[in-house]
Amino acid sequence: TTSFSCISLLDYLFNETKEIDAPGFTKYDAILKGVKSLLAKYPDHKVYTTGHSLGGALSTLAAFFFACETDLPKPVSCVNFASPRTGGSDFLDAVHYLERSKQLRFLRVNNNNDSIPTLPPGKYEHVGFQVTLYKKSWFGF
Repeated sequence: TTSFSCISLLDYLFNETKEIDAPGFTKYDAILKGVKSLLAKYPDHKVYTTGHSLGGALSTLAAFFFACETDLPKPVSCVNFASPRTGGSDFLDAVHYLERSKQLRFLRVNNNNDSIPTLPPGKYEHVGFQVTLYKKSWFGF
């Protein structure tokens, strides 16, 4: 197993919090409530998620679930940096469906020699369009 497991991230987002002021709620519930509150104030705004490294994986999952929310504006956009792989082939298929139906957009930015985007090894997949950054000297100019 790996600490970058999609299941662990889903548990983090969707298990009930133990916080006294939010019994029975999840972190996702709290985030979604905040997003909806901001959209009520600014109805012409769009929803973007972003994150770096493990936060990039969380932003990927949040964007996916936000795109499934019928009352949020579409498309939901995710721009993340150095994110590990987040889901398996079923997740990839679901993301492709949401992208084709213009409900979701992903942009991933990675440094060429960063090891985090190669994790976890095995059955996990990246989603979205990838931009890879290279250091000038890697090309000899």
